[in-house]
Amino acid sequence: MPRSFVLASLCGAILAAVAGAQVRHVGEPLADRLGFPRAIPRFDLPALQVSRLRIEDEQRNHWPLRYGEVIPTSLDVMQLARVDFDGASGAIVSRLALRSVGAYTLGVVFDRFELPAGCQLFLYDAGRRELCGAYEGSNRHESGGFAVEPVIGDEVVLELVRAPWAASDPVLQVSELIHDYRDLRDERLWDRLSAQAEGACRVGINCPEGASYQIAKRSVVRTLAGGTLCSAALLNNTRHDGTPYLLTAEHCGVMTNAVFLFRYEDPSCGFATGNASRTMSGASRLASSATLNGGYDSQLYRLNGSVPATYQPFYAGWDRRSTGSTRAASIGHGGGEPKQIAIANGGLQSNGTSWAMSWTAGMLVGGNSGGPVFDNSQRVRGPACCVTSFTCGQQTALYGRFDLFYQAFNLGQWLDPIGSGVLFLDGSNGSGACGCSPATTGYPKICTITPSTVSNWSATPQRIRLSGVSFTGARRLEIGNNVVLRRDDGQFAVLDDCTIEFDLPALAECGTVNVRVELQGGLGADSQNLQVNLASTPWLAGPATTEAGQTYSFLSGGPAGRANYCFVSFTTAPSILPGIASLDMGTSFTDLLQIGSSTSSSCGSAPLAFPVNGPGIVLTFYLQALELTPGGPPFRSSNRLTVQKTL
Repeated sequence: MPRSFVLASLCGAILAAVAGAQVRHVGEPLADRLGFPRAIPRFDLPALQVSRLRIEDEQRNHWPLRYGEVIPTSLDVMQLARVDFDGASGAIVSRLALRSVGAYTLGVVFDRFELPAGCQLFLYDAGRRELCGAYEGSNRHESGGFAVEPVIGDEVVLELVRAPWAASDPVLQVSELIHDYRDLRDERLWDRLSAQAEGACRVGINCPEGASYQIAKRSVVRTLAGGTLCSAALLNNTRHDGTPYLLTAEHCGVMTNAVFLFRYEDPSCGFATGNASRTMSGASRLASSATLNGGYDSQLYRLNGSVPATYQPFYAGWDRRSTGSTRAASIGHGGGEPKQIAIANGGLQSNGTSWAMSWTAGMLVGGNSGGPVFDNSQRVRGPACCVTSFTCGQQTALYGRFDLFYQAFNLGQWLDPIGSGVLFLDGSNGSGACGCSPATTGYPKICTITPSTVSNWSATPQRIRLSGVSFTGARRLEIGNNVVLRRDDGQFAVLDDCTIEFDLPALAECGTVNVRVELQGGLGADSQNLQVNLASTPWLAGPATTEAGQTYSFLSGGPAGRANYCFVSFTTAPSILPGIASLDMGTSFTDLLQIGSSTSSSCGSAPLAFPVNGPGIVLTFYLQALELTPGGPPFRSSNRLTVQKTL
């Protein structure tokens, strides 16, 4: 990159070249490097009446949140541009400047974007602080046009570099310029617009309130369309193939030339800053319903190209049933800023053609429009439409009803291409991401278990990984007939839609043991087998805490048929009889009490229990066993359990 470009903060990252996406190809502008004159033609747009625009915004209550005015043009770039020729390389460089005085940023929309092989387009500000490009013919939308994310400043330079071997003449026609009069780059835009202190009420997606939504959040994107700021969500389909369907609000305007921003979030608990380089542009509208006056304020699009894997997209699940939910969460780009979340512990309630909810934490502001509301199973139920007020703690929000929109516009032709008829679908990482075919129902499917062979006990944790599809909504794991792990209790982790991990607890079963994953309420179960072998050493396993006055139950295990004698102690000083036995507790057998014995079953374990005394001064006790090995001493000792007694 030429040294003239001091900073390429928003557009300069070189990303994977995906046809149709707002991604950049390898290349660099040549005019400065080759020393061509900086004096180039400039097209000046008429001055805007910004005061009038601000009054309009106030009258509309910033619905939707507008940051820029769309200025229609019809500029033939190749006809107006200055042309320079490099004799050494044969390259032809064409440049044209566009200016709209006072703009914080300028967005450029082309209605004709025809770049043959050998041509690359770059856009940069007059101060050479920011560079967008290279763009090539593959960036062209199905409509024939292309939109570029806003460039800083009120003057943008278009530079086309044409190789001598380019097969034909390029065609570039600018149809719109978007004059930013609000300062899109101000990451406290809404707080500056509003007289109320909503900033203190809003909650960043990476705050504790968003901990359960770290997968679902990857489906939410910011949209820039026609000078408005909104939010939207990627939706899954029953093929789980990553087709980029996008749901947003109808009042956010036409998204045909919109710029979509992915993974825009503050890594800390807030919404002050984020990476704004992951963009795409352009989409095809599939279905649209009017605002809530008899409509559903919803529209469905298909993006003009696959979402790059580096953006880590997630395609959210959806539910087209007409029942509400007991909990709801909304994620969006309030104020156009990094992602925020609002929680409604009261769930969502039907309100005609909309869902209504009131917030337990967080709230919505301008820019949240079009963002999804997720139900208690983290499936999308509709896009954000309207609110009753912008007063913290007093806001009721309305969302278009996805169930009605789905039915009225037959969304199944896109979202259920296999014709399964499912009423709800969980989310997915998309095409091939999970490495195995999804279940046709959209329910969880376990494809592999790693490792596939384990011991029924181990001195070190045995980390198990389930690989499959549609794990996002998993709430419960069953291992064999006796062990249940619950996600809400932190007993297993859903790393992404394809992966579940957990530490295997001690098992009373052996041989072929079934591992089963379930959604809420036992729905959507799938299972695979795990081979469980016997541990070769004596062991104890049990809870780390118990209540005073209760019976403490635990497992004693080891090789089949062996007898274990179990002891309790309140000290960790060792007890040693050389050549006979050694325990990691008991203070030379002076603080040691036998509490029971067991003989391991054919699966190498047996249950034991003993009563825990009521409140006392000792809050921690220890358990350990000695195995009576055939042939006599030395007797092997088990691991030592540490148990906390609560009063």
